[in-house]
Amino acid sequence: MGLSFMPSVEAVREFYRESFRPNDPELSVAEVLDFIDYCLMFYGHGDDALYPYGFHFSEICEGMIARMKYRPSLDWDGDSIDRELVRDMILEAREMEAA
Repeated sequence: MGLSFMPSVEAVREFYRESFRPNDPELSVAEVLDFIDYCLMFYGHGDDALYPYGFHFSEICEGMIARMKYRPSLDWDGDSIDRELVRDMILEAREMEAA
């Protein structure tokens, strides 16, 4: 999950469709963007973020895919559980890059 791989909203949707839940309805662009906004409210930049970790759009996309790979048995709901798992995936990736 390095910075050289910058997945987009479409990459998240494709992973969900083809690898995570191939028999479920697709994630819409709006659902992915809403979840990214939700994460940024908590972990984005500046005073607007509850926990200002400075997460970026691309990191959240990467974190979403990593979370789906990490916990495929857990349904994707875009809720606080998913938000916290994505946060953990991003922080872990940052630690690995810093090492």
